[in-house]
Amino acid sequence: MSLITGVGFSTHRNPRQAGMDAAKEAMEKAGIDKPDFVFLFATVGYRQEPLLEAVRQTTGKAPLSGCSGEGIIINGEVHETNFGVVVSVVKSDEVFFSNAHAVGMSKDADAMGRKIADALRHDEADDALALIAFADGLTLNFDAMLRGVMYKCESVNAIPMLGGTASDDWSFSATYQYCNDTVFQDGAVVTLVRGEAEMYNGSRHGCVPIGDERTVTKAEANKILEIDDRPALEVIDEYLTADEKQGDWSATNVYLAIGVRAPEYMNKYDDYLIRFMPMRDNEAVYVPTEIEPGTKFYMTRRDHDKISSGNQRLAEEIHEGLKGRVPRLMLQIECIGRGKVIFENTEKQQLLKNMQEAVSKEANWFGLYTYGEFGPVGGVNSFHNYSLILTAIV
Repeated sequence: MSLITGVGFSTHRNPRQAGMDAAKEAMEKAGIDKPDFVFLFATVGYRQEPLLEAVRQTTGKAPLSGCSGEGIIINGEVHETNFGVVVSVVKSDEVFFSNAHAVGMSKDADAMGRKIADALRHDEADDALALIAFADGLTLNFDAMLRGVMYKCESVNAIPMLGGTASDDWSFSATYQYCNDTVFQDGAVVTLVRGEAEMYNGSRHGCVPIGDERTVTKAEANKILEIDDRPALEVIDEYLTADEKQGDWSATNVYLAIGVRAPEYMNKYDDYLIRFMPMRDNEAVYVPTEIEPGTKFYMTRRDHDKISSGNQRLAEEIHEGLKGRVPRLMLQIECIGRGKVIFENTEKQQLLKNMQEAVSKEANWFGLYTYGEFGPVGGVNSFHNYSLILTAIV
């Protein structure tokens, strides 16, 4: 019984060369000729189709899941660049991977999720370990997608859902998801992981509340219209500096987020669940999850010290759970707002190195910078922003 993995990366600017180089390196490190499954993350400077085609050809058309991101993460390095690709290959006779995808997130995320559920049939798997999902970061409705994906299961928390949303280069113009030979948008690809293995995961965010507690008084799905019986935009603008009010929202929302009071079962996680506000129009701000009138929240801003200390605590918790074992695969999903927009490059690289050494120096590690993160807390599948999600397979 075995689980063999390998990780390769490239920053070559030619998409075909980059895809081929990363895939070859991954297979060489794994010591295999053809994997059973492939994960692919890439940034958006590449033409996505030839990049995917090169990875598929090099890996012998093995099933593949992945998405675009603002940057890639590997052992010892972070590459926040328009030209970066990371490939992780898996070969195993004890852990099995199967995938499915669907589009139509913006039209009906629940129906989209049901299509994926029908294809994966994960409700029939009595050895399911997790679902790893990558979804469009611009059209996501996490709650509706989760309901759809889990509609045949006993509850929406029947199987842990991990992963995150695709991102781009901060332009908020187009994100991409990959499933086998297909590059698509406005959808999700979900991978069922099943078999004989143990998985450990955890999450941390790095935001602190500012100002007084607020209440959402009018909302529709993931659209916040009124706060404390006042227009939502009017209240949000009170938290902005003069320069931020005059600037582009896509630059301003990097620093400001909504902190929803976390339920009691999340008391070991944090006091707040963070909600990014990717879009605003003339009447409302939007968040990636549904939000009910009456929801209590604080405005929050990111905090360097909380990010640093949270990373280290999470790494130590994963290490303790491993009990001296080396993870055969480590997946890091981290918010785009915790990268170069807040840390200098040397500081960012050191944070990653410290965290990886605290977990295991020998683990095959790969990851992505996203617009949102998925990970269970207290047994409840949850959406996160400005967060770090670590997952170990041993």
